[in-house]
Amino acid sequence: MYDFSELEKYIDSLENIGVGMADLKVMIDHEEVFHRGVGYSDAAQTKIMDGDDIMWLFSTSKVITCTAAMRLVDRGELSPDDTLDKYLPEYAEMTVRDADGTVRPAQRKITIRDLFAMTAGFNYDPLHQLRRSYAAYHGGTEDPESLKGKIPGSLIELGKSDEITVRNFARAVADIPLHFEPSTHYAYSICHDILGAVIEVVSGMSLGEYMKKYIFDPLGMNDTGFVLPEEKKHRLAVGYEYVNVTNTSRLVDQGCEYSTAPGFESGGAGICSTVNDYVKLVDTLACGGTSKDGYFLMKPETVAMMGVNQLTQSALADFCAEPRKYGYGWGYCGRVHIRPEVSLALSPAGEFGWDGAAATYCLVDSENKLSLFFGTYVRGQNQYMYNRVHTHIRDLVYKSVNK
Repeated sequence: MYDFSELEKYIDSLENIGVGMADLKVMIDHEEVFHRGVGYSDAAQTKIMDGDDIMWLFSTSKVITCTAAMRLVDRGELSPDDTLDKYLPEYAEMTVRDADGTVRPAQRKITIRDLFAMTAGFNYDPLHQLRRSYAAYHGGTEDPESLKGKIPGSLIELGKSDEITVRNFARAVADIPLHFEPSTHYAYSICHDILGAVIEVVSGMSLGEYMKKYIFDPLGMNDTGFVLPEEKKHRLAVGYEYVNVTNTSRLVDQGCEYSTAPGFESGGAGICSTVNDYVKLVDTLACGGTSKDGYFLMKPETVAMMGVNQLTQSALADFCAEPRKYGYGWGYCGRVHIRPEVSLALSPAGEFGWDGAAATYCLVDSENKLSLFFGTYVRGQNQYMYNRVHTHIRDLVYKSVNK
């Protein structure tokens, strides 16, 4: 059968290199083949990680949001080639700020594919600026007057409101010049937050309601959502901050700065979940879009689309600027493996998934019906987590199942 002894040894060693807590589950064809938790989920260090501990996902939220959008593509309600202004009219006439500071009319329209592929021309500034604006107007220490000239007026006005929604955030962002012509470059950004607004328009539901009805409830992801209920807060695992020099970690409060304000559902980074919940989604995708219990999420052909690179050569050059991305491109929700001979990864071409700011990591391999989710909360020097821990876990999984 499988030999996971080397993988188990490595997971057990993570505490020794500064990963205070971690939990890995591997699925093959709807069956759990490996599960190992290390470290403690509570500050008193009495409860070992067990798969039901709640963690903020940060950017592994993107896989859920893009799956929700791909379900609409699967049903013909949304096309990657549609222009964004078909659903959000405020994006009909965008502007671009060139390198010299000149603002001019955009020559291309943003498409839905650009939102999936991070090629729309956004960056992450609007979300950070909105958080700063909201804090200033709702009890923060910063003088709201000091924001003028530093933050776009549309975000300042939105920050004054009591409730920030996905749709009014998208409206505010439409007033801000893009950083490049759509489709010409890749930039990690708020694209999937804007995609969340598109999902709301197409479905006629809030993003959270749509995910609950068509993903969370049918898959039994009962501990997943944009809000951590009061009665579940005791299950929120502790967080750690990594100290690179000493390869140790220290306790910090686990939180998510992308939960900007009440009512704002960040499809890009604002979902919390558990290892046991999240693997139900990636397992469903790895098994062609149908869950173990027979819930039909999407067609196998649609899942296969998610494992195909969507970046042009110029955009791919931007994406591959980081060493961990060699041999990978970007598809409809995150990285896609396109050249194993370059990456030297043991996973096959077409493997896809993504990671998060607190070092969570997921993988979907529909060729082998294999999936995994690595749950943790480690902030700080995450290049080590991305470049070493994640890639080593990936390759040890494939070594284990191929022995």
